[in-house]
Amino acid sequence: MPLGEPPSGVTFDGNGLCLEPHACSTPGIKSKVALLAASKMPSTVSLNKVEGSQTQTSVTLHWDAPASTGGSPVTSFEVYRDDGLGGNFMRVDVLPTASVVPNTDRSTSGNEYTFIGLITGRRYNFFVATCNKRGCNNGPVYGPITATSPPEQPDAPIKSHAQYNPPFINLTWAVPASQGLPITHTEIDRDDGDEGPLSKLVDVDSPQVFYIDSSVVAGEKYRYRIRVHNTQSTSMYSDVVTYIAAGVPSRPDPVQLVSQSKTSIKVSWSKPADNGADIDLFVLRRDDGLGSMLTQVYRGSDFIFESTGLATNREYAFSVSARNFAGESLASEIVRFRSAAMPGPMPQPLLSASSCAQGSVTFAWEAPADDGGCPLQRYRVLMNGQSAQGAELPVSMREFSTAGFSCGELYKWTVQAKNCLDIYGPESPVLETYIASLPARVTGLNATHVSATELLYSWTPLSGISQIGSVDATVLKGYELWMDDGQGGQFTQTFNGYNKPFQTTFLASGLLPGWTYRAFVRAINVAGPGNHSEVLFRTMSIEASAPRDLMVALAGSTTVACSWKPPREDGGETLSNYVLEYAPGPNFSAWSIDGPFPHGTAFSQRVENLTQGAVYQFRIKAVSKAGDGFYSNIVSRMIGSPPLSAPAVLTRTATTASSMTWAWASLPLAETGSAALGGYRLYMNTGRDDATHLIYDGSAEPAVTEFTVHSLVCGWTYRAEVAAVTVIGEGPRSPQAAFRLATEPSQPLRVEVSSSNDNSIGLVWDSPEDSGCAPIELYQLERDSGSGFETIGNVSAPIQSYTDSSDLQPGSVYIYRITARNEALQKFGPYSAYVTAYAASPPGRVRNLGYVSSTRTSMTLSWLPPLHTGGQAIIVDAYHVQADDGLGGQFSDVAIATGTYAIIGHLSPGRNYSFRVAAETSVGIGPFASYSQISAALPGWPDVPLVQTVPGYKHRFRITWNEPADSGGSALLGYMVISDDTCDRYDGTSVVAVNSVQIRCAEGKTHQLRVAARNIVGWGRSSPSVSRFCGSEPGVPKNVRLKVYIPATLVDMTDMRTPDAMTITWDVPEDDGGAPVEQYHLFRDEGDGRGVYTLVYAGTSTSATLHSLTQGLTYRFYVLAINS
Repeated sequence: MPLGEPPSGVTFDGNGLCLEPHACSTPGIKSKVALLAASKMPSTVSLNKVEGSQTQTSVTLHWDAPASTGGSPVTSFEVYRDDGLGGNFMRVDVLPTASVVPNTDRSTSGNEYTFIGLITGRRYNFFVATCNKRGCNNGPVYGPITATSPPEQPDAPIKSHAQYNPPFINLTWAVPASQGLPITHTEIDRDDGDEGPLSKLVDVDSPQVFYIDSSVVAGEKYRYRIRVHNTQSTSMYSDVVTYIAAGVPSRPDPVQLVSQSKTSIKVSWSKPADNGADIDLFVLRRDDGLGSMLTQVYRGSDFIFESTGLATNREYAFSVSARNFAGESLASEIVRFRSAAMPGPMPQPLLSASSCAQGSVTFAWEAPADDGGCPLQRYRVLMNGQSAQGAELPVSMREFSTAGFSCGELYKWTVQAKNCLDIYGPESPVLETYIASLPARVTGLNATHVSATELLYSWTPLSGISQIGSVDATVLKGYELWMDDGQGGQFTQTFNGYNKPFQTTFLASGLLPGWTYRAFVRAINVAGPGNHSEVLFRTMSIEASAPRDLMVALAGSTTVACSWKPPREDGGETLSNYVLEYAPGPNFSAWSIDGPFPHGTAFSQRVENLTQGAVYQFRIKAVSKAGDGFYSNIVSRMIGSPPLSAPAVLTRTATTASSMTWAWASLPLAETGSAALGGYRLYMNTGRDDATHLIYDGSAEPAVTEFTVHSLVCGWTYRAEVAAVTVIGEGPRSPQAAFRLATEPSQPLRVEVSSSNDNSIGLVWDSPEDSGCAPIELYQLERDSGSGFETIGNVSAPIQSYTDSSDLQPGSVYIYRITARNEALQKFGPYSAYVTAYAASPPGRVRNLGYVSSTRTSMTLSWLPPLHTGGQAIIVDAYHVQADDGLGGQFSDVAIATGTYAIIGHLSPGRNYSFRVAAETSVGIGPFASYSQISAALPGWPDVPLVQTVPGYKHRFRITWNEPADSGGSALLGYMVISDDTCDRYDGTSVVAVNSVQIRCAEGKTHQLRVAARNIVGWGRSSPSVSRFCGSEPGVPKNVRLKVYIPATLVDMTDMRTPDAMTITWDVPEDDGGAPVEQYHLFRDEGDGRGVYTLVYAGTSTSATLHSLTQGLTYRFYVLAINS
């Protein structure tokens, strides 16, 4: 070892021991100095942050190898940082140099160091000291760096608006969590519109969250993504989204009415401006005619649609919207059309009165049979094709009077009606009228006896202008005959010849023999009745009238049985007998009298010994004291056998609402009897369960085997029988056949899908408007699964619903139709309107409805699609977004979105708006999900809070914060302190004045603490988190001192210092703060008294040996104890 010189005045023995102990308190002999240090210190190194390495509590820094080692190998790197609050630097670690690779940009070890245990939100500064034997050279300070993670990945940007001319795309986005540092700007990347690579388009400085991209080409599609930057780091890119440089189509014009009926409305629409993107389809929506919400009834590319199966006289609302790649346009203005038609034609008007003197005319009419499906409102009278004066009449008036015309002029009148459609229907048939005076007195009245009870009256017809009352002879309407009762009583009208101007005779019957009857006649024209004629007197007394209803029936091969009824009038005398006569053919001139004469009270007689096969005519007359009466009708009869049997199989073959066709089988030749078949006679009752009577006599038409009866009453049951006829007579009648008069029911109405899911489809319908005059018996349902309609089931009335669960494929579309049959006919009526259904349910409720962002006048809502769209192949077509007026009013559509977001603008600041969203598929609209929000933005986030321990408590924190810079446009209401992301340690919902609180913590546990502010909208983003251990800081280490050696003997050294090193030691603090002391930090100044301290030791020991000190300098030290 080096040798040195002994100090003066001190004596040592041969072993170097001090011979004078009192003089041996100073060091022994010093060796000679060995100069081993380099000539100079190494050059400094600069720090850089390793990209992507930073978290909320750590950061990795990199440095290159020093440019110069100073002539001696680098012995170590000492890494330093401050406390993040602007305090002194402390040495964190000492690194060996073996891992440092010179002349490299990056290395995984040695020239990188990860600083851990940082407190989130603090701003730290760093440097590295490069050391060799000569000493350490401090590098430049790097920082400050805030302890925080990169911002979170943002959501993809949202297109809030786009336009075709000039072209632009307006983007907006939500700012993600910044993780402690304010977002400085947002980077937007975009491709070239031709699917090229994405490149940076622009940087948008915060706090702006929108950008108008006007560098796009109209009609092109562009892909976008964004990422956000803070002062230290950058987030991950968002998802890529595609938008077109075009707007949604312009709002279409209101739909136009094409045609309408009682059960259908056909509408059309025009194509709006597509605003840069081709229109793919149109969506037509309609309500139920009762004011319900409009639902989709058509989606496709056509410009016309007929909505069928509607209820009569409802006012249906229609609206159409257009879709292109950019989205769906606003719905057109709602227009309403009524399910009704124009009124049917008016019946013929009838003239009531006319006056030549006053030049007036009055006529009346009846309402049309068909009102078109809605009530009539007014009538209009047309004269000679033009609207007459005062011609608009309320529906309660069905008579029209007018004056001021010239006598004898011809006028043509028609009437129209209009209903709720406010359109006049077709005109009535023309009523032609002349202006006329009353007719003149009728002359030439006479009466001739026809029978004991009948008088034939006749008179002279009027002629000429003076008699008829007009130049137009057609104004004469006819004549009226008036008679008394034969006993001098009042006159009553016996004959009304109105509209019979050419009838000038009348047979008065039912008169009594011996009575004298008075009569007069008068004419009537369009102006009214004229004066009556002179009164005519006639007394009744004549021969008996003809016997009635002479019938001749076969009673054998050569015998007939004759029968008759007495005369209606015996002429006032008792009948003595009848005279029955017959004459053979072919001339029928030789009449024979059959005797003896039947008595006046007999009404039948047989005539025998006639020639078989010959034709005879028969007649009869009554005889009284007044003489022979009139002959009866002549009856012809061939002598022989009539048909032997009745036609078979009498049945009904066709019906209408007022007619029925009967048909029967032809009679076999062997059953026709003694003569060739002449034809058939059909008998039917009146439908009142009465006896049948002859309705068809086809005696001369043997080939006719059917007959149609008209003017029947629908719904009544009719009985009929048929008989064959020859020239000889009529054969037996067939058994009676009975059928109800009915028609096929009309189509079932309003077929609708009542429910649907993957396994079943429920249908409901209304009964036909016309049951066909018989109760509905059965409904038949048919389904088209893609290969034509097939019957799937029958439903007995009165049930009007059906659930189809047979062989349905989930998500497939099916078409249904229904037909009805009544109890009277075994034939189904016409099919209902088709209804399309999916083997799927309406979509479920949208999920997680909430707002993405809001401003004072707009709100961005987002949601998740429903868990169930209703079926396997069913997709959501659109979402209906509705809002009220912010004052609790009615909901209305504010957007129809094809994506899962919507931006609602034009809101009134500060109002509490209610929103609701429902998904729409081809099956229908699902239930609404609701959400309410004030039209204001959320407050900003407070700065990093200050967290301190509370003196004297190991289980409490004091947390202090400042008000956020942005209140969101609404007054702040309070704050909330959140611990460990889940626990609200302080909820000051309505206490805005408090910005510093004490909270309890779990002693010995590290907590993450942050603060959020609340306004009327809700809670804003929370501040960056601060990591803090629960407990107090350790106490001050005691008795910091120079470490000395405890000598074994009195001559041993106690001072352990060397010229360039010393050892400092200390005692542990009296209070560890509730957690064990984990580390001690020893700080030293530079020995120059400036008060700049540097961390020179960090470790668990309570002593540290410091090297590279300068001999002769006085150093000052202090120690900190650190727990968790």
